[in-house]
Amino acid sequence: MGDIARKLLPVFLEETGQRLALVNRALAAEDCGDQGIKEAYRAAHTIKGTAALVKLPTVRDISDQMEELLTALLRQRRTAPPRVLNALRGALGHLQQQVEQVAGGSAEDPRAAEEVRALFAPFRRTAQPATAPIPDPSPPPRKDPAIDPPLTAEPPPPGPPVIEAPPIAAKVEMTESLAPLPEEETEPAPTSVVNICCQFDVSGKRYSLPMAEMVEIGSLSRVFPLPLAPTYIRGLLNLRGQVMPVVDLDPIQGVPVRTLANRHLVIAEQGGDRLAFLTDGIPALAPEFAGETINLRDFLPRYGIRAN
Repeated sequence: MGDIARKLLPVFLEETGQRLALVNRALAAEDCGDQGIKEAYRAAHTIKGTAALVKLPTVRDISDQMEELLTALLRQRRTAPPRVLNALRGALGHLQQQVEQVAGGSAEDPRAAEEVRALFAPFRRTAQPATAPIPDPSPPPRKDPAIDPPLTAEPPPPGPPVIEAPPIAAKVEMTESLAPLPEEETEPAPTSVVNICCQFDVSGKRYSLPMAEMVEIGSLSRVFPLPLAPTYIRGLLNLRGQVMPVVDLDPIQGVPVRTLANRHLVIAEQGGDRLAFLTDGIPALAPEFAGETINLRDFLPRYGIRAN
C-alpha cells in the first residue's frame, strides 16, 4: 500500500463501517423489498469504489459481487427471496471480517472472495440442459413477436444472475460462520458523514470529482510526451500496463504550463475511458462538492479525450 493509500485508509475505514451498518440494517428485514435493496446496492457500490482507492482488492471483489446480485434483484423488481437474503448476509459477514482485519493491521484474506463467489454460485445464470423438441408438422399459430417472440434453438446469451431457487442438488447450505451481523451493530453513528467526491487543487483553484468516477489517487510517475497534442494533454501515462492521457487543467483555465515536479494524479474513468488529472498536493475525500465540479460525461467529448 502506497503512502497516499495509507493516508486515505482511516477515512475509508470510518466510512465503510457506516456503510456496512446501513447494508446490515437494509438486509435485516425478512421481507427486504425494493427500498432496502436499493440502499444495500448504493452502499456496496461505494465500498467497491473506495476500496480500489486504498488498494484493498479482496474488499473490492466481495462488494462487487454483492453489487452484481443486488443489481439482478433490482432489475427483476422483486422482494429478495429468503435464500438470496441469507447469501447476501453471509457475504456481508465476510466483508465486515475483511474490513476488521485491515483495521487491526492485518492483510486481507483472498479466500474470502472465493467463498463469497461459491456462496453466490447457485444464483448465477447457468446453461439449461439441451432437450430435443418434439416435431410438430402443423404450422405454429401466428403470434405478435412484441408479446411472445418465437422460440429459437439458440441458447440465451449469458446475463446477470437469475434469482430463482436452484435444483435440490445445487443447493448450498449456510453455515454458522456466515450468519448476519449482530443486531446491536446495525445502527449507524448519529454523526455519520459520507464522502461523495474527491477534491483537489490546481493553481489555487478547487475542483471536485464524483466518487463514482474515481479510480485511484497516486503519485506522478513518468509521462511520455505526445507530439501534436493540445497543451492540456501533457502526455501519456503507463499505469500498470494501461495507457491513459495526463490532463493538465492549467491551460484550460488560461494558466501557463508549469513543471511536472511534485505533482500528484487523480485517475478517473467514464464509459471505459480512463484519464489522469494533474493535481497540486494530495487530493482529499469530501462530503460535499466545492469549487468546479468535473463531469466526465461532458468533459471527455468537450476536449476530445479518448483513452481507447
